Amino acid sequence: MWGRHPAGVPVEPVRELVLLEGQTAQDLPALMTRLRRAYRPALLRVEWDLTGAGAERLEDALAAGLGRVAGLWLGAWVWGGTALTGGVGRALGALGQSPLAAHGQILLGPNDSPGGLEELAVGLLNLGVRPTHLVEGRWPGMAPLPPGAALALAKSLRGKVSGLAQPRLVVEDPQGLRQALVPGYVARLEGGSVEVKNWQGETFRWHDPAVGGGVAAQRSSSSSLSDDPNTPSSSTSKSSSRSSSPSESSSSSSSNSPSS
Repeated sequence: MWGRHPAGVPVEPVRELVLLEGQTAQDLPALMTRLRRAYRPALLRVEWDLTGAGAERLEDALAAGLGRVAGLWLGAWVWGGTALTGGVGRALGALGQSPLAAHGQILLGPNDSPGGLEELAVGLLNLGVRPTHLVEGRWPGMAPLPPGAALALAKSLRGKVSGLAQPRLVVEDPQGLRQALVPGYVARLEGGSVEVKNWQGETFRWHDPAVGGGVAAQRSSSSSLSDDPNTPSSSTSKSSSRSSSPSESSSSSSSNSPSS
């Protein structure tokens, strides 16, 4: 798929075109339409910071017709601990009811708590904006969030909220590309099977169907398996005598999402 620059210069195919909100509300719908016609990207996305006056600008842009731009994704940035009331709540409610494909990115700070994060993630989902990513929020003068604390916050949502309200923790690599981090649910890779630990600390094996596969449940102490997926377990759990489906299993995908 080839696009053409507004000046008439052919450009190579664009897989994803991402813009940071910075235009006036009246300019955005026309700008999105021009970009789609010029570059014909497979995915067109605009990231919107709802801190400060961002919520009011989003309301204005939706009223000006931003929601009618075909195939546009909009990522709303909110800080952890943000109350989904007032202007922020109105903007997110209008976004959730618009035709746009919307998702939320939660910016984590040093003062965030598991309870506040759970309330925010569920609140976003109830407004029609699915939370997809947890990102370390950086602001001048703010202390950075330690990696261990960020992982603990992400893990705190497991087993507490619907899978639809469980965002992925991501970190930017030196090239500025986002990499997903998940708590260690893959406990061990061994031959044709994978040992998986669920959020309750129980383990089960997922076997290769080509070698008589299936899902075998087994019990194991949560302390016997490392939370680090790169650290092999030092003990082997005994399989139970019966085969059943696990109460809950978690899997992760590193596929590109609209906010990766």
